[in-house]
Amino acid sequence: MKRSGPFFDVRELNHEMRTPLSSILLLSRDLKKERSLKTRTKAVQIERSARHLLDLVNNVLDLNRIEDGSCELHEERFDLKELMNDLKFLILPLTKEKKIRFTVRDETESFAYEGDVLKLKQVLINVLGNAVRYTPRKGSVHFIAKAMKKEEECDLLHFEITDSGEGIAEDLLPRIFEAYATEKERIGSSGPGLYITKRYLDLMNGKIEIFSKKWKGTKVVIEVPLKRGREEKKQDVKGPSFDLRGIKVLIAEDVVINARILENLLRSYGAVTQIAENGERALEIFSHSPVNGFDVLLLDVHMPLLDGRQVTERIRQSQRADRDVGIIALSGDSSGKDIRDSLDAGMDVHLCKPVDPDLLIKTIKDLIKNKD
Repeated sequence: MKRSGPFFDVRELNHEMRTPLSSILLLSRDLKKERSLKTRTKAVQIERSARHLLDLVNNVLDLNRIEDGSCELHEERFDLKELMNDLKFLILPLTKEKKIRFTVRDETESFAYEGDVLKLKQVLINVLGNAVRYTPRKGSVHFIAKAMKKEEECDLLHFEITDSGEGIAEDLLPRIFEAYATEKERIGSSGPGLYITKRYLDLMNGKIEIFSKKWKGTKVVIEVPLKRGREEKKQDVKGPSFDLRGIKVLIAEDVVINARILENLLRSYGAVTQIAENGERALEIFSHSPVNGFDVLLLDVHMPLLDGRQVTERIRQSQRADRDVGIIALSGDSSGKDIRDSLDAGMDVHLCKPVDPDLLIKTIKDLIKNKD
């Protein structure tokens, strides 16, 4: 009998996959503070690899969203040079393994842009990954990046990826972007990889063209229009303005290692913490605490017995004088619907796992300031 849908909840799977990634990223952050240069270097490699894995998790969720028509862009300010460095770091080991000559010609300026950097990064990784996969040992892959001024505040980013690989038969090119095209036919190497690539570029008003002949290599041209972002001064989140000394935080997280890592992070800034292993326990601790016993609650959205949103609703509906306590949702889902569900339940802020430590500290500080 044919299944009418997936045998698992993709969003639930997404949350479960993000949870261990939170631990890996937070631990790698701590390791980067070690004195040993070797340890710090390995920590950076672990962090970058974990972030790439996170991008793949996002890829799985977005494939589901593409198929149900709910995929959306999450625009943010990003540094193009940083993106280029990440791409080189991820692709270089693959080329070294096959002794492929890999060249990068970056003709872009050091501009910041506004756009969905995760989707743009995944587009380029998909195409670069294909180039390496289908190029024989001691072949070559060339990556060129340019930024051409399109309008006063907008550039057209132009990328070219050329390989000396086996190429694609011309009769297969019209089907290159079909979902689940087979690897045997040299289409989409990673299953739906090029299908997702094309859909991402459609969302970003970009385009992709592929030029290839069998046994004569392949050239892929990608163009994406992006608005230039304004330069921002970086703040030192470890400065006095981000001191959490005396701030009382209740952490509700059912994964023990994640809870402990969050606790260590917050305590390093001076916060006083308590952990609840599930939503029911979190509600019990809060209900029996003195008024203003906690300044902020960090509630995982998916927990046994009571989830974070249910805990929030009960607190907001209670008669306690501090029922407006600051509440931050921690979730593996960053979709518009998930964010709205958290806010509708009465939560003040929705943060997506893996949570960026600097963003978490700033959010706590801002939330307390706004509540005063």
